[in-house]
Amino acid sequence: MSSQKEMILLYLRQVGSITQLDAYREFGCMNLRNRIGELEKDGVGIRHISEIRQNRFGRKVRITRYELMEGNG
Repeated sequence: MSSQKEMILLYLRQVGSITQLDAYREFGCMNLRNRIGELEKDGVGIRHISEIRQNRFGRKVRITRYELMEGNG
């Protein structure tokens, strides 16, 4: 079985980007930020993109979307 880190890298290559909610739904990953950090430590270039979204209560919340940088696909 692949590690969460490997599954996240494959997901990034196939889908293009990932958020914490995606990681939880797809892999049961509760700490995407740590897995991204592990990938970066391994030399994978990842762009961190802050986005503002509205939650179900109408409040603005900040999320981070992660994308592979060019040359990592």
